[in-house]
Amino acid sequence: MSLSTHSQPPKKKRKLNRNISARENADHLYQTDAYNVESWMQILSRVDKECELDEQRYVYKLFLMVFPSSSRQYKQFIELEMQHEHYDKASELFMQCVSCLDVELYKAYLVLANKINEKRPRDIHLKNMVEAYAFVIKLVGQDLSATSLWRQYVAFLKSNAKHLEAKHGVTDATLEIRKMYQSAVKLPIHECDKLWEEYIAWETSKNATLAAAMSDKCKPEHELAKQVYLDRKRWKRGIFSHTHIVPSNNKHAQERNYQQIQLWKRFIDFELLNKQNLSAQALCRRMVFTFRQALMTTSLFPDIWIMFVEWTIAHRTKESVLSVFKQCLQRIPNCLLLQFQYLEYLEKINEIQTAEDHYLQILTTFANSTLIYVQFLYFLRRCKSLAAARQFFIETIQKNQFWQLYVAEADIEENINGDSSCALRIYGNGFKYFKEKAEFVRCYVEYLMTKEKKDSTAKQTLRDIFSTILPHLDA
Repeated sequence: MSLSTHSQPPKKKRKLNRNISARENADHLYQTDAYNVESWMQILSRVDKECELDEQRYVYKLFLMVFPSSSRQYKQFIELEMQHEHYDKASELFMQCVSCLDVELYKAYLVLANKINEKRPRDIHLKNMVEAYAFVIKLVGQDLSATSLWRQYVAFLKSNAKHLEAKHGVTDATLEIRKMYQSAVKLPIHECDKLWEEYIAWETSKNATLAAAMSDKCKPEHELAKQVYLDRKRWKRGIFSHTHIVPSNNKHAQERNYQQIQLWKRFIDFELLNKQNLSAQALCRRMVFTFRQALMTTSLFPDIWIMFVEWTIAHRTKESVLSVFKQCLQRIPNCLLLQFQYLEYLEKINEIQTAEDHYLQILTTFANSTLIYVQFLYFLRRCKSLAAARQFFIETIQKNQFWQLYVAEADIEENINGDSSCALRIYGNGFKYFKEKAEFVRCYVEYLMTKEKKDSTAKQTLRDIFSTILPHLDA
């Protein structure tokens, strides 16, 4: 069963069947109620306490298929493999969750990197650990909770200062420590003021005169970062970074979902203000980081995806935009709002054939969606030709009697092709099939009323409809 078919909200609280294995419970949950987070947590708790490694792996993999950005469960899974010294498997898992921007997850990555390299020659060990720290700092160094990572890297540099050389990726340990300190104290993260004190103390221990000069140089940016940190912390208050929000029929859950999405939107809007006066490149990194973090828990709803897409269109390359569209359509393929936004963008960048292929694909997936047929009809007239639109209309009405398609084609003939007689014929043909469909009759009447003064046939048709059809239609 494809995950994309899981469109139903989770059911009410359910008890797990203790007479079957955790694996069977997980399979049943995946098939019938995949987004029931509470039930998954019960199964994972049981798996951790009772099951062998293979069964633990199976359940974790199944859960992560449903929630692929669940950093906490990825961390638990990775630590499970590390406990059994399966470092290759743990490394493979990290490659799968590299987009989960969570500080605790990347602390586990550093532990794994150290385990893998601890028995290797010192030069290789140092080089790989420098690369690991640089990788982690690049990905999650601007997280509010990243302070411990910066301290950990600085401590690593200090403890290995005598051995670090250019071949390890560090030309001068003192310069690298200064660089890390200066980068950290300019970030709006927890305890940035204490990091500043630690930095100045370190500089003073090296050279008091230089420390004073560095303090004067970095102090303004640090003070600004400290102020932005207070705002950043305030705007992020109330956000649940490890709680997945899923579609629900429960009123309380719906309110919580709405609240979480609104909190993320406010936080994103705050970051967009760029109170720290970041450069365009630095602001771009901050925004991508913020959107990615928001989507770790909100990816089953279109709100943040739409904001991310619109921001990416405005500030990044075409390739980046297409990448974001690909990710969001993989996560929530049944969201027509995102499907149409993607098709609109393809048309905007003149990828007409790609857009047409995608229309045909979703027409197959959403075979009963009249809206897609109507939009495709307008697309064909806009981007292909008059003949292509007419041909699609004729082929479609022979298989599917959608009254909306008659209205759309008549609108195209009247307002785009300028062929009123053709529009009138289309309405007339549609009337044969939909004279009892109030919505169609209303559209037909509205059209005839625009023509009655110039066309006697339209006037007579209107009289017939008012006298014979309208009295029998439901209000």
